[in-house]
Amino acid sequence: MNKVINSFSLVVILVWCFFALGSINDLNFSVYTIKSIPFITEIVYVLTAIVLLMGLLRIKRRWEGIKDIKKFSKFVYSTRLSKKSIGLSTVFLIIEIVFMIFFILLSLDAYLMDKGTLLLPMFAVLTFLSIESIVFLVKLRTDPDIKLGVNKNLIAYFDREMHIYYFDGLQQISVYQNRLHFKYKTDLHLFMELDIIPKDELPAFKSALDSVLQDKPMFFDESYRELGVK
Repeated sequence: MNKVINSFSLVVILVWCFFALGSINDLNFSVYTIKSIPFITEIVYVLTAIVLLMGLLRIKRRWEGIKDIKKFSKFVYSTRLSKKSIGLSTVFLIIEIVFMIFFILLSLDAYLMDKGTLLLPMFAVLTFLSIESIVFLVKLRTDPDIKLGVNKNLIAYFDREMHIYYFDGLQQISVYQNRLHFKYKTDLHLFMELDIIPKDELPAFKSALDSVLQDKPMFFDESYRELGVK
């Protein structure tokens, strides 16, 4: 979901750059200029509002995910996410922040040239979203609740968003390309990266998962049975 939101937001920002910066720099095509497009100001503001809404949706999913992982009780097993997983999430967040800062500086530079108010809303929106991302990055790297847990009903973990794998309706479990493969009776297939689990915690995770799945009617593939076996 984060990828969808970020990709869509980037497309909207690029379209915003075309209209907003094109208007300020008096970009023209043949006899037409972007500045002469009807309702150009409204178009720029609507695009800014879309970026804000996408950002708020991402913020909502992030912080609700942290609250949700804290609400889960009676984990038979839990562990902090692996350094590799947190490191990968950190890289994605830094890229996200760098892109936003780039567009902040771009809009600031254009604003100093124009001295108008057309770019100020996007400047404010991206500044707000950048600050939130920096705060979340610190939270990601320091909060002990950025973890994975197993209880009798599900596996849940939180990195940049919440991930939940329910056991209800589970028909088969196997390992494929270093990922847990969950096959459900509804023909739904879900995959969980095993890299999120610290290597030294993999046997304990497998043992906890076995303890909650042992009485459930499902097929355990040989690849799963060998998981965590040294």
